[in-house]
Amino acid sequence: MNNSIDNNTTYELFIRQAFSVGKNEMVGRWGDPAQLANTDVFSDVGIEEVKTAVAYSIAIYRSYCENANSNDKETMSNCLKNVINAPDKKAIINIINKFEDIRKKYYKHNWIK
Repeated sequence: MNNSIDNNTTYELFIRQAFSVGKNEMVGRWGDPAQLANTDVFSDVGIEEVKTAVAYSIAIYRSYCENANSNDKETMSNCLKNVINAPDKKAIINIINKFEDIRKKYYKHNWIK
């Protein structure tokens, strides 16, 4: 699979899943209030919208990971800061992947068995 497509999908799923927290199913494409949960946003829109969507998604997840240990809480906070300061979209994908490794320890979506 093309790396660009992988990155676009990683972005879209991260946003969709974050806006599905506490729900029984994942929201659809464009399913977030700002309609940024779409692969086209990652490939066609400026980095500002991508940073906004990812940062807010991280903030959503952090509020559901209250039982995280102090090191993981600090890493999650650093991920948020790093998204805001990310120089490009590739760096943002790396931050999403790092954040997801931690998030999966503390939060599981209702529709994932």
